[in-house]
Amino acid sequence: FYRMAEQTWQESGRAGKPRLLACVYYALGPNAERGRDAIIHYHAFSEPFGRLVIEHAFADTTSAIQTITERFRQIGTDELTFFPCLPELNQIQRLTDVLDRSSLV
Repeated sequence: FYRMAEQTWQESGRAGKPRLLACVYYALGPNAERGRDAIIHYHAFSEPFGRLVIEHAFADTTSAIQTITERFRQIGTDELTFFPCLPELNQIQRLTDVLDRSSLV
């Protein structure tokens, strides 16, 4: 999708490049499976998009957050937003802990 956006941007005669944004859904900790189920349910109306979200933009482990973040960095994403899929405040702290322990920020 990003390459299509860049190509359309250039074909329209615009200078520079478009600002590329993405969202990563995440659920960390012992209830991570509930977060995955919530995203599957949320995107059920838009199959196969829901499966693509789970495959490419859902993280339920530290390594998944690191891998997904690096993939988005490699394709030139300007801004990456993390969206918690569990209604638990500790999700923000868990994500902060993962990002603090890595070179992702």
